[in-house]
Amino acid sequence: MALVGDDAVNISPPADTNGHFLAGQRAFGHATQTFQAKEAIVLDLARTYADSVTSIIVCLRSGTGAVPDNHGARIIELNGPDAFSLSLVRRLTKIIREENIDLVHTHNQGPHLYGALAARLCGRPTLHTKHGRNYLNRREKRQLNRIGGLLSNRVVAVSEDAANVCREIGSIPERKLCTIVNGVDPSKFVPVKGGTELRQQLCIADGVPIIGIVARLSGAKNHGLLFESMAELRSWGIDASLCVVGDGPLRDQVHARAAELDLGGCVHFLGARKDVDKLIPQFDVFALSSITEGVSLTLLEAMSCEVPVVATRVGGNPEVIEDGVSGLIVEQQAAAMAHALAALLQGSAAKERRRAMGKAGRERVLRLFSIENTAKAYLYEYGNLLPGSQPGVASGEGRAAC
Repeated sequence: MALVGDDAVNISPPADTNGHFLAGQRAFGHATQTFQAKEAIVLDLARTYADSVTSIIVCLRSGTGAVPDNHGARIIELNGPDAFSLSLVRRLTKIIREENIDLVHTHNQGPHLYGALAARLCGRPTLHTKHGRNYLNRREKRQLNRIGGLLSNRVVAVSEDAANVCREIGSIPERKLCTIVNGVDPSKFVPVKGGTELRQQLCIADGVPIIGIVARLSGAKNHGLLFESMAELRSWGIDASLCVVGDGPLRDQVHARAAELDLGGCVHFLGARKDVDKLIPQFDVFALSSITEGVSLTLLEAMSCEVPVVATRVGGNPEVIEDGVSGLIVEQQAAAMAHALAALLQGSAAKERRRAMGKAGRERVLRLFSIENTAKAYLYEYGNLLPGSQPGVASGEGRAAC
């Protein structure tokens, strides 16, 4: 197969596309965006199977930002263009061949197309992970999803909601489709009781509960809904502080919305942080106000820290949270979220309710959402795609939830 024509053609995947490829004893590949949420799972997977795979992560775009240490991977940035580029496909094929990459694993739409094309040119199998409901209202994006699906040997959804998107929008046949939920490291995200550093740093009075959100400052995370909920709480006479952890393209708009609602005294913007595992245990409640989600890693991290969670009924959130047991699921309405937060903050039983939900949340993560289980499931799928491997074995063990 050959690709001919101009370097840039009239296809425009998302501008913030990055790609990741893993290489080693068995060489696997990952393609995704910047080192935020979906990218954290790439690093966690690389770290988890580092004993059996030497990892190389190739970023199609530069500007990856802060990357955690000890991820067990070498990182290469290609600084690719915004528009689809055949020269970038050629560069990827060169890397695949020179690094002896055996399998390409893609995340996100743009890297899906790049990675699947490069893998096909090199005669390598492709596995793609579908994280959420991005670009469903744009015809050209749906078409690109379908092209990527045709070029892929396996498509993994991170939730049943994402699997339904693959079936209904991506036209992915059942024989190609599998579900593997995201996971986090419960030995890193642990409950720590009595931490006061954050409260002291922000001068939050004793007895004032701290609500936290860890999310990119983007439209999908819908911080404005959470701010409106905080305004509702204040109108009801409930005193609480909100810590906003994260950065992103809507930073100015998000800050402006908090100011419009006169929340300057109770909303604290902490920016992007490397110590999220130390911050989350100091929250009394974790809130997530997204309009779309796959399986949120920060939601799982909060649950792993025994912090009760309140999240909108979107994407995989209802599959992660057992409503009323490990957290609360609400509709995308400020009043609904405010009532749920109030139920965990106000009244004589609120503290015990938070404790019970937090404990149930960690137990759920340990049972269903650990990174070890996720890595084993992916290794199982890799083994099914790699020629010469025993079925279900790719330098490791485990089964996918298919």
